[in-house]
Amino acid sequence: MNPRTARRVRLGAYGAVAAVLGALGATAIARLGTDRAAGSAGSEDPPPAIRIEAPTDLEETVENTEKKAAIDDTTTIGRLVAAARGGDVDRVRVLLSEGVSPNGREGLNGHGPLHQAAAANSLEVVDMLLAAGADPSAPDGQGVTPLMRAADSVALDAGRRLLAADAEVNAQHDPDGNTALTHLVGGLFRRRMTGEAVGNGADPIGFARLLLERGADPNLKNISGDEPLKAVVALQDAPLLELLLEHGARLDQVSDIHLLARIPGPVGKLVTTALQDSGKE
Repeated sequence: MNPRTARRVRLGAYGAVAAVLGALGATAIARLGTDRAAGSAGSEDPPPAIRIEAPTDLEETVENTEKKAAIDDTTTIGRLVAAARGGDVDRVRVLLSEGVSPNGREGLNGHGPLHQAAAANSLEVVDMLLAAGADPSAPDGQGVTPLMRAADSVALDAGRRLLAADAEVNAQHDPDGNTALTHLVGGLFRRRMTGEAVGNGADPIGFARLLLERGADPNLKNISGDEPLKAVVALQDAPLLELLLEHGARLDQVSDIHLLARIPGPVGKLVTTALQDSGKE
């Protein structure tokens, strides 16, 4: 009997969704590779096993993420960004009163005050910056909008504030063409791979529902041709997968979905059932 074929689902940083482990904390997605043992194509061996593998450059990627989080606080805009990130309401108020623009970008990594306040879920600072004229949809120097930053951090209340201020829910300004929904899934994926905990009270399903109810398109692909659904399947997050399917996500458009469907567990069953219902299985 021929040795059993082993297939690996590689979770690596590539393309736009792939930025999950990159500096922006965007989404890493299942990257598929196939290692075949020697044997005939007509083997009657059992179906291939699926192994989920972390990217080999994880440590380097995390280090790059930390570097891109740094702020140059030697300038007035840098000090505003730092105060916004730290939730320092009084300092933010003073700097705004001194004429520092709420739409400025610090010079080291291009961070913006509203983006950092949203990521930190600093609601009073978010409100203050919006009232001062901060643009809820403007990308920072890394191409990431405030809503994307909030989604990556699962900062649900900040996300509500931004959407109430008419933030673009399907904006794809970041270099990889990711949306806020992709950033939400990417933040979850990054934490899964690094062991980082989600903040107390964080509600990823609630945030995803908020985005979807405000018109987020679960089928929007990034420049690499990937969509959030693929990462959700790789995450093995059944409730999130069900939510996306309820809002029109199409599994039949996901590349390699039949391979991902073989991952044991409730998600694999959901994928198989959905594909059968769509006539694609």
